[in-house]
This record gives sequence, C-alpha cells and structure tokens, in this order.
Amino acid sequence: MTETKSNHFTYLKSINALRAIAVVLVFVNHLSPSLLPSGFIGVDIFFVISGFVITNSIIKRGIESNRNFLLGFYARRLARILPTLLVYTIVTLTITAIIIPNSYYYFSYAIRAIWGLSNISFYHASIDYFSDSGEMNPFLQTWSLGVEEQFYLILPILISLTGFKKNPTKSKITTALLSILALASFAGFATLLHQKNISAAYYLITSRFWELGLGCITCLILTRKKYKFDRFLNINPAQTTLLIAPLFIIVALIPEDQLGIAIVLSIAISILFVSL
Repeated sequence: MTETKSNHFTYLKSINALRAIAVVLVFVNHLSPSLLPSGFIGVDIFFVISGFVITNSIIKRGIESNRNFLLGFYARRLARILPTLLVYTIVTLTITAIIIPNSYYYFSYAIRAIWGLSNISFYHASIDYFSDSGEMNPFLQTWSLGVEEQFYLILPILISLTGFKKNPTKSKITTALLSILALASFAGFATLLHQKNISAAYYLITSRFWELGLGCITCLILTRKKYKFDRFLNINPAQTTLLIAPLFIIVALIPEDQLGIAIVLSIAISILFVSL
C-alpha cells in the first residue's frame, strides 16, 4: 500500500500505525490488566480514527444530492459491516453452544449485536465491562461496533442538514454543528463519570459521540488547510509511531479508577497524531 497525493486523504500508513497501537493496547489489557491498567483506551483511539476515516470517505466522494448521499452511505456501511458480523455471530453462537451450558442466554445478545444495539443491551443489563461476568459474555466486544453503527446512522443526517454534500464550501457549518454536539456529549460524559455511572459513560453513543466527532472535525479542518494535507501525507509512519507509541503506553499505565483522565489524554494524543 502507498500514500498518494490528492485533494483528499487516501490510504494513510500513519492511520494504520495508530490502529496497530490501539490493537496492542487493548490486547495487552485483556491479556493482563495489571500490565496496562488503562489499555482499554485503544477503543477510544479507534473511535477517533473511525470519525476521521469516515469523514474522509464522505469528502472524497465529492458533490452528491442528499438522497444519493444517504442511500449510498447506508448501502456501503451495510455491505461493509453486515457480512463479517453475521459470520462472527454464527461462529460465536456455535462455539458457545458447544462449550457453555444453557448458552441460549446469549442468543438475545447476538440478535442485538446484528442490529447494532448490543451496547444499549449491556447498559440496560448493567453489565460492567471490567467485571468477570462481562468478560464471560462472548458478544461483549460488539458494544463498540454498536456505538459506531449508531454514529454512522446519525452522521449522514447531520451532514445532509448542513448542505455540505451539495455545497462543500459549507464545511464550516458542518464543523460548527459537530463541535456543538461533541461539546454537549463530552459534558454528558464528564457528568456521568462524576456521578459514577460508568456503564452509561462507557456504553452509550451520547457519551461517545464526542470521540468520533473529534475525528470528523479534525478531518474537516485539515481539508481546508492545504499545507496540512501535504505535511500529513509526507509523515514517516515509523518515526511518528516511535514518538506517539510511548505517549499512549504512559497513558495506558494510568490506574483504572482514573478512567476519565486516561480517555481524555488518549483522545488528545490521537488528535495530535492525525494533525501532525
């Protein structure tokens, strides 16, 4: 894979490097939470990446009518997500039925995962992601996909409302709207953490919108700054990763009870990375 210069971001090795760091952080945290107590921030990094990449994809498609944009966007998302999700669900249910007695309990979670609602199910069931009961649920990891699917449902509507797809010069309006919603989401996230309502802060799209939204906003801002494009496209992924990876590892060492601090710092570093 290579990086090509164009009017918009194409495949960027630097983004893939950030994905790799996120995967390693989550993997190590699951393997041994004591090694990287806040390694779960890899998920937060992924949310920023998702917001950035999906916005780049929307921009890259150029001018479209709202109808064509909405229908095309949702069709592409379904084609990209659903086949893999169905295979994962069928295989996981089959294995679960073989090794876990009374595994029919998990069937409802499988159905909700397919509909992109598993995060809401885990919230209503008050399942603590970090508890033993949470780790035993084979569909627990689908909560983040649920958040992303709900974001993908909302984002195109917001973009259509601002008229951005029919007139790209209105990107400032789109950026302003996303900024307002991201600030409101962050305020809700901070409030829930203060109230010790970790499940709501962790699982719900209203508490996670700000992370995905910041990825979108970063991409929109960079598209208006040509010199930033050129600089970004010329980043040496290896050198940048050597700079960024230690910062994420330091954040991942923050104690688990400092959840808010770890997440905010991880988002800040992610934004710094994609803005270099």
